[in-house]
Amino acid sequence: EMAVVLSYAKIDLYNGLNRSEQSLEDFLAMDPERYFPDVLRRRYADLLPGHRLSRQILATLIANSIVNRMGPAYVQRMQQDTGANVVTVARAYVVAREVCGASPIWRSIEAQDNKIPASLQYNMMFEVSRVLRHACYWLIDRYGDALDIVEAVEHLKSGIDVVFEEVDEIVVGAGRERQENAIADLLERGVPEDLARQMAGLLLTRGGLDIADLSTQYRRDALDVAVMYAALTQRLGVVWLTKGVEDLAVDGRWQAMARANLRHEFFSVRRELADRLLGGKSRLPAVRLFENWAEKNVESMSKFDAILQEMQIRGEIDFATLSVAAQELRRVVSE
Repeated sequence: EMAVVLSYAKIDLYNGLNRSEQSLEDFLAMDPERYFPDVLRRRYADLLPGHRLSRQILATLIANSIVNRMGPAYVQRMQQDTGANVVTVARAYVVAREVCGASPIWRSIEAQDNKIPASLQYNMMFEVSRVLRHACYWLIDRYGDALDIVEAVEHLKSGIDVVFEEVDEIVVGAGRERQENAIADLLERGVPEDLARQMAGLLLTRGGLDIADLSTQYRRDALDVAVMYAALTQRLGVVWLTKGVEDLAVDGRWQAMARANLRHEFFSVRRELADRLLGGKSRLPAVRLFENWAEKNVESMSKFDAILQEMQIRGEIDFATLSVAAQELRRVVSE
């Protein structure tokens, strides 16, 4: 039954890509798993886009990759949630896969066959797809139907790499604790250390996209922006708040959408504050810009701290409580 569902999902996605009036050439320019053999790519790279079946070959390749990695309902869900067309959703997947380095992680997970439990491999695969799905939402929200694979990867890749490579210098407080716990849990279950660290690094993807985008936009060093982002995240309690959102039980699609929107609100507030701080004329280190802001807003931050502490003492956090926290946090940042 699952094989039939997957087959129909691929056929439907193939038809959507093939019938679209948009060009698919940017997939050919970026996709490392191209259909054409190496010798043809080396000798006739300029002629491949003109191949009589180029569009059909690309549509087949893209549909197989997306459905195999993201599941049969991924494209329809993304279209319903974002209103993006099928080619934009496919482009977002390819960009997310490239900037997050998902392909090497998938190969590493698959290399653990008969070394770790298959259920653990499945859970890790699911976690990678979940991270990519959230990255796709970010990309579609940021670029819309103007998303271009090559330009987006060039814009984001170097900054994301810095975040993944310099985790120990960037992450502090609750974020560091979350990283260490994720690594320790995977190591305890038999996952090799390199793979465990790669999986834990994916937890930084959502913030990493903002960091990469802002550092390029304002011509700032990515590590400089990342250190500020980590300090800002810690001070505003974003890790604890978003963890509370993720732990909310949902029943059905609408509750899942409400939970996703609430999580997005916390991320948006953080992004807006960082954007405003970096958009000024000062060339002070980014983290110093945030420290200056915090010093000027001691009173409002103290009030928010009191609200957050009361929530943490309660233990059980529900949707209403987190919604209030989102409103209060936005009020603090808007002052």
